[in-house]
Amino acid sequence: MKIRVWGTIEECNAAREYYLALGEDENVKSVEVSRPYLNRDSVNVYRVYITVEYYNLGEEGSDQTGRSPGANPRPSGNKARKSARAALPNAGKAVRRGS
Repeated sequence: MKIRVWGTIEECNAAREYYLALGEDENVKSVEVSRPYLNRDSVNVYRVYITVEYYNLGEEGSDQTGRSPGANPRPSGNKARKSARAALPNAGKAVRRGS
């Protein structure tokens, strides 16, 4: 699992401590945490990159994500576009801005 955390330097340091401590959990194989990087065009917002690798917690016959082979949580094609348009009332409509 890859995670990017944005926040103040204090929030990023708290996230670093949290995820490094998570590495001691028995279900966690490894944790990598980057140093805080200053966001572009910002003076007080930083980002931290985190990679967490879990042991296989799924049932037998599943992949590393714990899902059964062939399971796809995202619909694809026209069906996905139609459901996205239905969920968002202004999807696909032009938005007029004031002159």
